[in-house]
Amino acid sequence: MLAGDITGDGSCGHGFQNALILLLTFLESKKVQTFFIKGNHDENKFFGLVMNMTKDFQYVERISSKIIQFKEIKFLGLDFDDTESITRLNDIILHNSKVNFILAHCSWRRRIRLLDFDTNYIITGHFNENIGYIEDKVFISIGNDRLEDINFVTINLTKSGEKITFYNMNCLNDNVKLTNAIKNKNNFSMDIASSDITDNKFSQSLSIIRNIKNKEMNEITQYDLEQIRSIISLNSMTFFTDYLGRSKYYKIMNKLSETHS
Repeated sequence: MLAGDITGDGSCGHGFQNALILLLTFLESKKVQTFFIKGNHDENKFFGLVMNMTKDFQYVERISSKIIQFKEIKFLGLDFDDTESITRLNDIILHNSKVNFILAHCSWRRRIRLLDFDTNYIITGHFNENIGYIEDKVFISIGNDRLEDINFVTINLTKSGEKITFYNMNCLNDNVKLTNAIKNKNNFSMDIASSDITDNKFSQSLSIIRNIKNKEMNEITQYDLEQIRSIISLNSMTFFTDYLGRSKYYKIMNKLSETHS
């Protein structure tokens, strides 16, 4: 699963489309089922070449804005354009049933909306590294924000459970292999070996905001306010207002001010 920004940043005047075509050709020759989507740094001239070169492939496929089934597993692909438009994203959420995997390219402020999908796994590209367990969903975001980093995740699904492993193949320092999340049946545990990779505050923040979303103002308790206060500095105003709405955000801020004074 390739989660966008896979041909390079076109603003630099060059792309990595040729390297990607070589990789996809290799995967096709080995009959490795491969799904990819388009990110905001995949310029049309580069991405178009990849699409043209892979149009007859049987095992390599773009799954943007559609559900694909591989064996018993259903995948839904979401390009950056799908997630950046609230109207478009809400419409996709409304008209899609249960899927096993969401493969998205999603900005920070929109990622909380991915939890509205009925799914088991949410995987998003773009930036930031977070691996967490939120509301019975495994959430994974991997961002190669530095030139020296090559990061990826493997998910091993077996009858006894799953094993999720993060890899950082850093050419400047020692390579890192971290098993961040293991879920066996109903039990889930995280081995927090690096705060840069697994951030519990991120998972906690999303759960708190989603809980508040479902409450009327008169239902918000003092405990709810204290929870919001604990995360308010961790997220920008845009992150809250994008999901809660400006009106509710300012009402909550007023309540916080009243309780603080």
